[in-house]
Amino acid sequence: MNSNKIKTSIFIFLVVLSLITERELLAFDPLKYFKGPVYKSSATIEVIDLEPKSPYVTEKRLDRTSSQILESAIPTMKSRSMVEDIIQELDLDADVKNELEFRELVEKIRNGIEVTQSGSTILTISCLYSDPLNCQKIVNLLVRKYIKEQLEFQEKSASAGLEFLNKEIELYKTRMEKTGEEIERFEEDNLTILSMIQRPSSSEFFSPPPKNTFADQYQNYSQRLIDLGIELKSLRGEKKNLEKELKSTAEIIISDREVDQNKKEAVTVIHSLNPIYQDLNRDLVQVKLKITNLETKYQIVQEVLNDVFEKMKQIPEKARDYAQLQIKYDNYSKVYSNLIEKRENAYLERRLQLEQRGTRIRIIDNARIPLEPYK
Repeated sequence: MNSNKIKTSIFIFLVVLSLITERELLAFDPLKYFKGPVYKSSATIEVIDLEPKSPYVTEKRLDRTSSQILESAIPTMKSRSMVEDIIQELDLDADVKNELEFRELVEKIRNGIEVTQSGSTILTISCLYSDPLNCQKIVNLLVRKYIKEQLEFQEKSASAGLEFLNKEIELYKTRMEKTGEEIERFEEDNLTILSMIQRPSSSEFFSPPPKNTFADQYQNYSQRLIDLGIELKSLRGEKKNLEKELKSTAEIIISDREVDQNKKEAVTVIHSLNPIYQDLNRDLVQVKLKITNLETKYQIVQEVLNDVFEKMKQIPEKARDYAQLQIKYDNYSKVYSNLIEKRENAYLERRLQLEQRGTRIRIIDNARIPLEPYK
């Protein structure tokens, strides 16, 4: 029974082994990818954490420390995307005829790349390749692309807050400008009412209040209306007296002349020739004219008084609406100014992060052209 199990296990192992392709077998030994001489070139870099020297730098660190960068070195440098970029930049695929050959070239270089760590800060990057000059170029380009990628990550990490601040600044700038336009339209539509509101002079939209308020205007127009009413009453009394006196004078003239009803035209002539009647009639005409003018003035003053009264009723509502717009604008302005200050501090913080904090990668030894084959 046990012998049957052993035979079965051996058979399964042989089947699995037969399914492994030549390329998968070669993965265990990078040298088997190459035919003829193989060259090896290496470069060494140092990855260190920087301590902040400026008092303006907080204890908050960037997202990646040196240990994290070292851990990411192998998968990054051996990644297909990195190797494909290097192949294209160095034109290593000039003799490649199809996609399959390109993939084989990518895998050959990937398997020829070796990243080893010495101590806590040193990385050695090596590469195997059939051409010594390209072998050196692959390693140096690999190192520089990796350093560039890490620097871009640090820049992006340091600038993440700046991008948010810039968006917020634009948002509150737009809100502030829109509210400022609302205030200007409100002032234009309610200029008279706003001129009567006691407003704080600290705001850029407020001007010093005038001496006369709506209450003063209302009182003045009310007194003016009373004066006109008294004058009208006096003139109307004078008119009534003149009319009585004119009528009495006419009756006396008619009785003296004993003019009958058929001679009214003659009476009119007599009236026009009588100096007393003429004076009285002239005075009556003038009084009537004054009454007409005063009635017009009275009506105008009454309309103005009503308008002032209506505007007085609007003052609390308009003052509240205006104050709300002012508060809204002031709040946006304060937030905007605060964001501008934060952005300036963020720019300083980013510069200090890149200069005095985070991780510094330094090339200790560049790759050299190998003089002799590695194999």
